Amino acid sequence: MITLNAEVTCVDGPGGSIVGVIVHRPSLQVQQLVVKEKEFLFIDHLVPVSWLLNSSSRQIELRCTGDELSALEPSGEPDGSLAAAMQYRYTTWEYGV
Repeated sequence: MITLNAEVTCVDGPGGSIVGVIVHRPSLQVQQLVVKEKEFLFIDHLVPVSWLLNSSSRQIELRCTGDELSALEPSGEPDGSLAAAMQYRYTTWEYGV
């Protein structure tokens, strides 16, 4: 279970919060998590689901360090490519949370 706004912890401490997910359209499977950094409010990263260790309604544990999280690709606007067309992105903003 992945809850929007859940706290994200890395193996070495706090990592941020979940602000969205990337879902593969044909299979409806979550492919990536969108994690907003704790220190930088306007920076979020695309985290592979394979990095997920545990999840609850309030907390997500990742198998990476804070530095590894910060080094990941930033989330951004869809680029209009076929790969982007095959995904849905759900964010807290769309739900008015």
